[in-house]
Amino acid sequence: MKKSLFIIVFFMMLAGFTSKVFAQSYSAITPMEGVSYTYTVNGLTAGDTYSMGINSTYGTLTHQTNATAYTATAVTSASVPASGIATFDVTWNSGASGSTFYLWISIQDALGCSTFRALAINPQDAVDYNVNFDVVALDINDGTITPAGLNGITGQTTLAEACPPMVDPDQLADDINDATTNDGHFFAYFRVTRTANPNTVNSSWSFSPTVTTVDGATAGTWTVSTDGGTTFNAFTAPQTIATGVNVLYVRVQIDNAATAADRSIVLNIGDTTSDSGGVEVDQNTIGVNVATITVDPLPTVGVFGVQ
Repeated sequence: MKKSLFIIVFFMMLAGFTSKVFAQSYSAITPMEGVSYTYTVNGLTAGDTYSMGINSTYGTLTHQTNATAYTATAVTSASVPASGIATFDVTWNSGASGSTFYLWISIQDALGCSTFRALAINPQDAVDYNVNFDVVALDINDGTITPAGLNGITGQTTLAEACPPMVDPDQLADDINDATTNDGHFFAYFRVTRTANPNTVNSSWSFSPTVTTVDGATAGTWTVSTDGGTTFNAFTAPQTIATGVNVLYVRVQIDNAATAADRSIVLNIGDTTSDSGGVEVDQNTIGVNVATITVDPLPTVGVFGVQ
């Protein structure tokens, strides 16, 4: 029979909407009620057959349905993928605390030999805590600013910038009366920071701005980064941020334009930003929930013609 080292690891996923956290330090083996995890087991051999489930009795390798304690779907006779990693999704429900549950995996190889592993899990009661979200304006840029550059900016609630950069402009007219010329676009950057009291509290959180405007109207292409500004992905509302990520960068791509006054780019996170669902929503204990970047307008220009 093949011998392998089985290591149970875990990743926090989107938390269930509870807004509470453990009275003690919580983790995947002491999860707070209402939180969801994807547990994984690695070191498996691709092509072996495995089953996974939860039971309240150690060594019992059947999935025990318990809607009060958890929401999970048993894995039955699945083939180990090429990665050698098996996954299992669990949401720990209200009512799970005070009991010990065993997440088990049973593995059988092509020769018919089998073994199992189990992980003891002790869900915890949830308690209220305070959380705050703060937004600051950082910079306007041509999109080439580095993560280190973003991280090095303190940020301000109101940021006054000068003339915007021009990315991919089309300033060459192809003909008389060509109205397709333009001054391209630029990028504006904001940072949203999550803090909790106590500061040891980590939880997933949701980000759902009430106002994201350019020149007083909803406009531009908004993206977010959860990896310090390295990668920006499309923004969705509400944006869910994984446990352990306490800084979010927001970037908006804005077409350059001539306006009658300074252009305002506003990110307002409102009062809906909260940890996992939100009885304890943004307390506004530091900073404010809105930041603005103002940019100088560009000169007006029409089209070429003849007299």
